[in-house]
Amino acid sequence: MNHEWIVYSRTVCPYCTQAKKLLESKGYTYTEINIDINAAGRDLLVEQGLKSVPQIYHNAELIGGFDKLKVWLELKEQSL
Repeated sequence: MNHEWIVYSRTVCPYCTQAKKLLESKGYTYTEINIDINAAGRDLLVEQGLKSVPQIYHNAELIGGFDKLKVWLELKEQSL
């Protein structure tokens, strides 16, 4: 599978950690953008009105946070 995943996260964020572990458990690789050290990434989220992390994108489509990622992946697996 060739999919692009981007995870916007913070240094201390349990849901971010869970989201990354979930993606890894499904065999996906991702690019992490830590908004604590990446001001441009933080600004992008603010511009989009997003106030929490994680924010997860799949092929440039916003999935949302950890809970929405879980649901999205479950639905994807059911459709296979």
